[in-house]
Amino acid sequence: MNQDDPAAPTGIKRKQLPTELRAAIWEVHKKRCSYTGDLIAFSDLDIDHVVPITISTGDLARLKREKIIGDDFDLNGLDNLLPTRRFQNGSKSAQVRANSVLIHFLDIAKQHSCAVQERLSVSIDNRRLLTAYLQIKAKADRNSLDVEDVLDIHRQQEGMTRLRHSPELVGGEDITLISADLARTLMVKPFALGGGGIDSVVLQNDAGVETICTNCKEFITAQERGLWARSQFDMNCYGMADRNCGMLSMLEHAKFAPESVLRYPRVTLRNLDRWSSAWVREVWIEFDEVEDGALFNKCKTIADLMAQVTCNVVQQDEWRVAIEPQKGFGLMLSELFRADLDNDGKEEILIFNLMYAPDGTLRVGRIRVAKPDEHGMLQPCVMP
Repeated sequence: MNQDDPAAPTGIKRKQLPTELRAAIWEVHKKRCSYTGDLIAFSDLDIDHVVPITISTGDLARLKREKIIGDDFDLNGLDNLLPTRRFQNGSKSAQVRANSVLIHFLDIAKQHSCAVQERLSVSIDNRRLLTAYLQIKAKADRNSLDVEDVLDIHRQQEGMTRLRHSPELVGGEDITLISADLARTLMVKPFALGGGGIDSVVLQNDAGVETICTNCKEFITAQERGLWARSQFDMNCYGMADRNCGMLSMLEHAKFAPESVLRYPRVTLRNLDRWSSAWVREVWIEFDEVEDGALFNKCKTIADLMAQVTCNVVQQDEWRVAIEPQKGFGLMLSELFRADLDNDGKEEILIFNLMYAPDGTLRVGRIRVAKPDEHGMLQPCVMP
């Protein structure tokens, strides 16, 4: 193909449009042909490229030069797609329409493109939810899920998330199911940390100027300013505040996850063969590249480390585990809630990750995301 020949085709290929996109275009245009106004049965539907996909390089350059289309115009994009009847599109000439006609029909396509995208997104979400529901039903029928699991999954589809840690805030002590709207309301409620005995957190800047934070909104603002805790007591309070504030702020992003490798059967902190040894590696001290490097290369999970007698579990239930390695600080992982936290359609777990000195007072905690890798192993990740 001679690229310098203005009559040569552009080489752009026609994309195969998924059924959901074809249906979205059809429905948004009220199931009518954009050229004739006639109703179209879905079985007779075709999607027309207003500017032909077979346009020559010369004509395409002319349309851009004459400002009929933009320089970044996508021939396969929504701004160039309209519904028509199949036999009409099949008999249509591939010749480029007159400029005035192109402008008219391209404007129709552009006016509807946002609505088409929204309808497509809803359609995809509905399909994923339907798939998830059928999976849930099948598991429930086989007694792989208990009643509470099923109810929690349905509640999350409706915007309610099950908390494993009630907010330590005035008015939040008894909350176990929460919506994003309620989470935003709690952001300005006074702290009731440490069982209700701590109502403020003291942070300071590098000049030693102190700031007193009495609620999550103030605390997050102080974090954004780079303020930090000075004393060990302040550090402990910082960790408690971070657990509550991080949990509430992440609820803004929490969605029902149609896909999950953590749900059937449910993976909890009792299943240490599903938790990466990287969680322990982060608190390991005096790391020997040869000896310890070989250990962590061999031990991919926390359960592997325990089998090598290099870690001891001192506390454990479904939602919390405390682990003390031979070399390093103690590690406590506490589940806060689980949801799709990064908009990838898959389930993650929000974790409060506490490092502590087993025989001392040092305690440093932070919010982390436990995200399954390609092998279903839960890896520590920073919050999205």
